[in-house]
Amino acid sequence: RVFQLISLMDAQLPQSSNEKVELAVLWFLGQFYKTYVGDQLQPSSKSYTRVSEVLGITDDNHALETFMTKVVTNLKYWGRCEPVISRTLQFLNDLSVGYLLLKKLVKIEAVTFMLQNHTSKHFPFLGISDNSSLSDLRCQTVFYITLLHLLMVDLG
Repeated sequence: RVFQLISLMDAQLPQSSNEKVELAVLWFLGQFYKTYVGDQLQPSSKSYTRVSEVLGITDDNHALETFMTKVVTNLKYWGRCEPVISRTLQFLNDLSVGYLLLKKLVKIEAVTFMLQNHTSKHFPFLGISDNSSLSDLRCQTVFYITLLHLLMVDLG
């Protein structure tokens, strides 16, 4: 149901949004990642059977595509909501820790988009203004560190 909710919520952005629901979705995605996708875990057919039946997510690669699409969407539309951006970047950073996952991530279209369009034009939280705070700078730092991890794997 949460994956269906993500599609519904993202289709209504930026007109309709709810910060608390967005944070809950990010928490769920983090738990799903730790349980079913993690760097050392191999997806078992039993764990993906129901998810596959309902949503068509058949393996960890498809789950990673869903995660990264959500990350990019959040970074695009929640640019001035520090809690959502911070939590999204923490999730992105968690995804970029393991080498095997990084190799899978660099093949995903949403990651390619991030690597090619890493400016405030596409991701408003990267813009620096008079109102920028220390937490904004931390978010920018986490974003660029994660991109560096992805680039290093991509470059070999």
